[in-house]
Amino acid sequence: MFQNAGSKLKALAKVCFILTVIVGVILGLALVKGTHGISLVFIPVAVVVGWLSNLMAYAFGELCENVYRINENVKNISEK
Repeated sequence: MFQNAGSKLKALAKVCFILTVIVGVILGLALVKGTHGISLVFIPVAVVVGWLSNLMAYAFGELCENVYRINENVKNISEK
């Protein structure tokens, strides 16, 4: 369950980004009817906000994977 946390964080960040984009597009299209098309700006804003908010989670997952690899390399070197 707690093994390979970096790749799990990266996968979670991707899933959250996809969900954010889907919800943003749905809300943007739903708001078009009431605002005469002005809310179409909401769609690209939702994509950018989703990307920025999930970028940190993805980067942290990448950092965890790199630290794990460094730790494994240090263990291998010290065993020799």
